[in-house]
Amino acid sequence: GVIVVVAAGNENQDTCNVSPAAAEGAIAVGATELSNDKKADFSNFGNCTDIFASGRDIKSASFKSPFGSQTASGTSFSAPHVAGAVACIIAKEDLKPDEAAQKLDENSTKGVVLGLDKDTPNKFLFVKGSGPEKQ
Repeated sequence: GVIVVVAAGNENQDTCNVSPAAAEGAIAVGATELSNDKKADFSNFGNCTDIFASGRDIKSASFKSPFGSQTASGTSFSAPHVAGAVACIIAKEDLKPDEAAQKLDENSTKGVVLGLDKDTPNKFLFVKGSGPEKQ
């Protein structure tokens, strides 16, 4: 099997109404502000959103800039953070895709994303071994 990580979408609406984020088995990633872990105003939300990661003002590669980089925002910039975390989990722990998805969920920091409604899972990406351990 494979793990599919997708952007939740940037319409500030219920992720369950958006493809491919609503697809069964996909890990739909919402965006937060870089500075305060608040849901980004554009990010989709709802119970089909599995996890959140930084998605505002992310430096990324760009052919449009003479410096080869740009700063951009969107859930398409949040999803790669999660995909990378999943790849690290699989590589480090030699897990099957469903086990890696469960480990991603277990490792996430719960209850820290601000501005979510009660139906949206409040889970923020935490990459174990990347900084101070959670208490």
